[in-house]
Amino acid sequence: MPEKASSFFVNQLEKIYYQSKALIIHGNIKDVICYKSQYFRMEEFLNKFFTDKGYQMIGHYDLLDGLYFKNRKHRDKYYELYESSDTAKKKENGEEYKGAPSQKNAAATESADLHKSDKNVYKTGDISMLETLRKIRSVMDHDQCPPTVFIIYFPEYLVEVGYIKMDQKQALILLSKLIAIIYPVNDLPKLVVFVADNIGNIPLSLYKENPFCKQIYLTLPDKGERQGFIEVFYKTFYGAVDKNKADNIDNLAVATDGLNFYDIDILRTISHKEKIDIHDEKALIKSFKFNSRKTPWDDLSKKHINNMQDVLQERVKGQNDAIKAIEIIIKKAKVGTPSLKNTDVSTKPKGIFLFCGPTGVGKTSLAKALTYWLFKDENAMIRFDMSEYSKEHSDQKLTGAPPGYIGYGEGGQLTKAVKKKPFSVILFDEVDKMDSKIWDIFLQIFDDGRLTDSSGQTVYFSETIIILTSNIGGSTQPAGDDIDEIRKHYINAVKSFFRNSKNDGGIGRPEILNRIGPDNIIVFNPIISKAVQEEIVKERLFDLKKWCKKRENSFELDFDDSVIKILMAEEEGFPRNGARGVENLIETHIIGQLAEFLCDHTDDEIIGKKIHVSLQKDGNKIVSVIK
Repeated sequence: MPEKASSFFVNQLEKIYYQSKALIIHGNIKDVICYKSQYFRMEEFLNKFFTDKGYQMIGHYDLLDGLYFKNRKHRDKYYELYESSDTAKKKENGEEYKGAPSQKNAAATESADLHKSDKNVYKTGDISMLETLRKIRSVMDHDQCPPTVFIIYFPEYLVEVGYIKMDQKQALILLSKLIAIIYPVNDLPKLVVFVADNIGNIPLSLYKENPFCKQIYLTLPDKGERQGFIEVFYKTFYGAVDKNKADNIDNLAVATDGLNFYDIDILRTISHKEKIDIHDEKALIKSFKFNSRKTPWDDLSKKHINNMQDVLQERVKGQNDAIKAIEIIIKKAKVGTPSLKNTDVSTKPKGIFLFCGPTGVGKTSLAKALTYWLFKDENAMIRFDMSEYSKEHSDQKLTGAPPGYIGYGEGGQLTKAVKKKPFSVILFDEVDKMDSKIWDIFLQIFDDGRLTDSSGQTVYFSETIIILTSNIGGSTQPAGDDIDEIRKHYINAVKSFFRNSKNDGGIGRPEILNRIGPDNIIVFNPIISKAVQEEIVKERLFDLKKWCKKRENSFELDFDDSVIKILMAEEEGFPRNGARGVENLIETHIIGQLAEFLCDHTDDEIIGKKIHVSLQKDGNKIVSVIK
């Protein structure tokens, strides 16, 4: 096995265990640990590690199985020390004795051995948390206690987050006292080790500002560790041959970034079940993450991509520059072209865009058009209005409430949506209005292409396109029709927003701007061209005509030239609010008036008839005429 395969976590533990009285191991604890060229579950690893260090009594405890040992001599020593402790003697002389079985009582000892399993687990029968902790404290404080480690699993379940009951408070006090009385024996410290998924679920009082308590975070395996694991089990993958072995191992190690050893082990099973060769690491990863070796991206043909500009320009008018910029990035995503910043693009989103520019120019419309072009379904777009996430702790709505809070376990709005639609365009509208903490979530998505919700479920964004929209700079847009000056204004406004401090109207997060990249900041042009304006107006009116023909009581809608002329000239339309302003005018002065007209006439007067619409100006007021 390569030298790099030895666990960084083990190296940390080697350096820190003798400095501690209590040790919290948290993070990726359900994974296997590489130790002395073998892989062990956490429980087996800790038992072997501390045995190798010379510890003579190693106990394990959780709320379900109680206190148990992996070595019978260790359990016998525990019995012996407890029965000779002051606590046990007081119980025998006063209270009803419910302690460990006496070594003198052969029947009791043999009865305890009935708890022995095939995995050499010797249980004591001690389940009660308070009672067990009292006994452990008595043993650890015994003059004859040898170098000892007691390992407590899932300590986050010992107490409830928030309201703590009396017996749980007593347990915390007992643990604190237990840690305080520990002293070294023959240069080996007695230790209490806590093994937890999430240190945030452990009461702060146990470890905060406690010089006796140290922490080790067990990370996901790095590339070198993954290489070592894959090399050990290389022959067990489908299609594994010696030819190109080194390349196959390296490629799979890169592709499994963010996965743990158990996940990679599942890949072995997938490779055989799905008949996927180890050298086809992309198909293996897709099958693992999305239950399919192919995604909609794989079905994109060159012909379809080369028609992209024409298709999008049909739906979004006046934004050819933006469409061209998107086309380039989509082509890079399709062929998997690496960036100079990161050669591995397989785990990151297919594209990350920041759409900026004036309001009502087609930012949302282009996101919808791109979604339809990619997936043949506009419903594949997941949309979030980020103005609804402006309050503190809004980030929890996206990833889920933490333990102890309302909604915990339900998942987050973002993570749930992407889990349901892993192949999607995700639109985050008006990101400049959201709570600043949400940028940390975006940063993780941009960097890692994955997000873990509050319940520990990982969601992957590698098959998504991320679109952020913003009106940054809209209130200070320069007057006039100089497109280059307007574009430069919005680019500078966006850069200032990310780079400037909060006192200067920014968020002080230049690293986010770097992750998005200058080529991915797409500035939309103001809709100045009269020809483009007329196209947009005609398109919106045509959509209304189609609706009239498709309705059950269908009729034909006819517009005279006054409609287009007045809609284009109205100040609340293109000059002030872009295409969205025109849509609002149509909603108010045509659709609203048409609804009244339909309600005032019978079906016989409407069905199959041609209804004429014209607009007139009465001073500053628009008058609709429908007949």
